Amino acid sequence: KRQVLEELKQFLAPLKLPRKLTVQLDQCGAAARPYRTGGPATVCYELVEQIERVAAKASPNMREPVLVGTFIQAVLHEVALAVFDILQVPVWGRPHDAADMLSALLVLHFGEDVARQTIVGTAVFFEMSGRTWTGSAFANVSSPEGQRYFNFLCIAYGGAQKTFEFLVKAEEGKEPIMPQ
Repeated sequence: KRQVLEELKQFLAPLKLPRKLTVQLDQCGAAARPYRTGGPATVCYELVEQIERVAAKASPNMREPVLVGTFIQAVLHEVALAVFDILQVPVWGRPHDAADMLSALLVLHFGEDVARQTIVGTAVFFEMSGRTWTGSAFANVSSPEGQRYFNFLCIAYGGAQKTFEFLVKAEEGKEPIMPQ
């Protein structure tokens, strides 16, 4: 309905790859489908449903940024994993962490307003996901949402300090989410 994939297609058009990369939405039976070499970058409908559930719990002014921002981040995350494979980019550490970092960096090139809403919407999603991590879950292929939250905001501030200065200039005792 929002034609996000069509807009992302235009944004990613300058990316020249040695083979075609298909980006798709699909029913996966889980929130994510592992990327397979040579396959499409897939965002699962189950993840979209999870994003919608979390967005419904957000304050009214944050629902749209959570929905759109997190969806954009999810697509760019999956595209990043595929690009790492196609271009044989060496990744140190967790590939999913590297994909998060690249997706955050790419979002900064969407323009100041879109970048702010996308970064903050995604951070709110990570914060509100309610997922708790215990025991061996910390050895998972993806970092815990709390770590993803701070990593995403650090990339944003490091890449566009003026746009994201509100993150470090919060009033004491208040969460620095969205400037009014």
